[in-house]
Amino acid sequence: MGDPDINKPELTTSGKQDKETRNLILQFVLFHVATATVSMVLTESAAALQGVRVLLLPIVLILRLCTLALFTFPAFLVPWRRSGVLLMSSFWLVWQGISCGRVTESVLMFILLTGAAAFVFFKYEREAPVTNWRYTPFFRKMSAVLLISFVFIFIVEIIQTGSFLTPLKSMLATPDILACNLLYFTSLGSFVIWIWHPALGTAIYLAIWIALAISSLFKHLNIVEPLMVPDVFQAVEGLTAAFNIMGVFGIIGIVLAVAAVVFLLVLLVKKTRKQKFRLRSFIISLIITVVGVSTCLLSTKLPWISFSADSTRELFDRNGYVYSFITTGYRFLNIKPKNYDKSEVEKLRSRLAEERVDNHDADTEVKNIIVIQLESFVDPYRIEGAAYGRDPIPFLRSLTDKYTSGTLVSPTFGGQTIRSEFEFLTGLSLENLPYGYIPYTMELKDYPADSLPRYLESVGFGTAAIHNYQGEFFRRNYVYDSLGFDRYASYEFMPGVQKRSGDIWANDSILLDQIKLALDTSGKDKNFIFTVSVQAHGSYPVMDEEEFAISIDGLYDRTLVGKLGYYIGELEQVDAAMKSICEYFEERGEPTLIVMYSDHLPTFARDIPGIPLENRFIVNMYSWNNMGLPKDKVNNLQMNLLSTYICDMLGLEGGEINTFHRTCAEDENYVEEFTVLQYYKLFEEYKDVDFENEGYVMGFEEFRFDSITQDSESGVYLITGSGLTDNVEIFVNGKGGYETEFIDSHTLRYHAKKELKPGDKITIKIIGEKFGGVLRESEEHEWR
Repeated sequence: MGDPDINKPELTTSGKQDKETRNLILQFVLFHVATATVSMVLTESAAALQGVRVLLLPIVLILRLCTLALFTFPAFLVPWRRSGVLLMSSFWLVWQGISCGRVTESVLMFILLTGAAAFVFFKYEREAPVTNWRYTPFFRKMSAVLLISFVFIFIVEIIQTGSFLTPLKSMLATPDILACNLLYFTSLGSFVIWIWHPALGTAIYLAIWIALAISSLFKHLNIVEPLMVPDVFQAVEGLTAAFNIMGVFGIIGIVLAVAAVVFLLVLLVKKTRKQKFRLRSFIISLIITVVGVSTCLLSTKLPWISFSADSTRELFDRNGYVYSFITTGYRFLNIKPKNYDKSEVEKLRSRLAEERVDNHDADTEVKNIIVIQLESFVDPYRIEGAAYGRDPIPFLRSLTDKYTSGTLVSPTFGGQTIRSEFEFLTGLSLENLPYGYIPYTMELKDYPADSLPRYLESVGFGTAAIHNYQGEFFRRNYVYDSLGFDRYASYEFMPGVQKRSGDIWANDSILLDQIKLALDTSGKDKNFIFTVSVQAHGSYPVMDEEEFAISIDGLYDRTLVGKLGYYIGELEQVDAAMKSICEYFEERGEPTLIVMYSDHLPTFARDIPGIPLENRFIVNMYSWNNMGLPKDKVNNLQMNLLSTYICDMLGLEGGEINTFHRTCAEDENYVEEFTVLQYYKLFEEYKDVDFENEGYVMGFEEFRFDSITQDSESGVYLITGSGLTDNVEIFVNGKGGYETEFIDSHTLRYHAKKELKPGDKITIKIIGEKFGGVLRESEEHEWR
């Protein structure tokens, strides 16, 4: 019969090594899964996931494996792999245990695993280290990827927080948060394994995150908020604000930095190799991205990971920039409430229609409703320990003795005035929208919406908006049209506007003249005028004490005192401007209500004693009237409820949203109903309702081009007309715009480089300072 083993193939040395390697890899995989599972028991993660949440256990497992690999993969590069992996796993488990307060159990696990590592080393690996292993290059690359990602995540955190300790404490104290940041960063960057130039792709990817971190730091320093995905879509507004604050040298620095980055990238392309496209690499990258992103998105459902916070700054500091930036960005793409049902909205609206009372709208006594949003206003006496040579706001303080006053809850801190505007004018809440969503630039610049001015226009009021800053900023020139204002005057329509010394912000003294002009040109008996001031806007230079308009005592932070000295000097002028407005209406004699409120606290308020984090959104509100309205004390009223409060003061029904707040505030489902109603009103109502605003125009005066003549001696052209300002440019045969010299609101000079020829078609236009758009245009004249 012969030897039964004669036809049995023998394993070659290479085959035996492959089999051993596969067994070793399998052992390592099983060990990692087991260790990650032990950590879930150690940290009580599994116990926390009860019911349906048990399905999230694989998510926790992936997150734990991610940070475990960060510890153990470098151990695969040494000759003593088994003992190295055991030792690094022991350190990882200690970290996991300490992070959740399980110190005793962590120490026991550390002793157990380090003992096992020592046993394996002395028993098996000390005398027989493995120096040539075929998978070493793979683990070298993976270790490099994880370590580079880890380092860059912390670099991003350090840059965007401006602190080394903040990210160190937050992420090292919460391993799963670090895992989410690491997983997002590596999975989204995995595209570099299949593109034609991996080194270039890696450099660009890292540069993008560094640029985001620097931009986030700049935003934080100015309005105490991190950069978010919606801000990327507002890059033009952000850059404009940045350039206004940084000045020429800051702009030059940015240009040089960008040029240096471009130079280095070009150099990198020349010095590093390219690779061919491989389908396998693309598929691997796709799998990594899908698994990584899906895991991170689902991780938000874990009970120990929260995306609720008092501020976006707190949220980003706690959860890490990469994780927070992408997760909040994803929510920005999913705005519709989960329980949204348009038929249910229609039922709610029908119920509100039955509640509405219209019998007193036309009979209300008030003739003028003036609402003034005070830029970056804070009562100086909220600053604990501060004493002043005199009260910086004597007039506004005097109003609290006679008229309704109090505090509101602003939706923003340190900046983003448009958030407060949006809530007041619409009655809607930013809490029902994703973090960072800016309705002005993302919705209202293109689509109309219901609002307080739209309601007031429907009951006979003229509606005007005034802002002594650039008309195109945050697209107000379109937004105020969408909100139903008849007219809007920005500072391009304000001839001779004065600005703060050496700054871009206009003095609020111009507001009274504009309010007068709005009333005189209205053509209506009743008027609503919404005014946005800017004089107290940041930044706030550190002023020497001898330059203070008002002395300050009781504070010892010299930087804060220097900023405060500058600020209260501006505030005193704002107070005087508000006094002049109220005195004007007192003399005018018409029944008038004036409401003044702060849009948000100034940026330096984060350093002010006595204003803790929870009070940074509390702002002051004042009022004046000559109608004998009852005095009331307003206590932390939400900004989006202010329009309803004003309507109630005056006996006005208000719009549909005001009726909702008034009649449904005590309903058990108020929050849910408000969320779905808001979605309808902001994103769908314009499809069902005709919100056309055909009469909308910028400026209060007629913009007219009467004549153009040439001085025979100087050759200078003289333009006459009406409503002329510093921002008028001349266009000849459609080409321009050529600057003009402002003389007065009826006269301009034009120093032409080329003489006009008979038949030339001439128009004049008011040009926006921000984007250079045409805000107002005259009829065409022909030069003869």
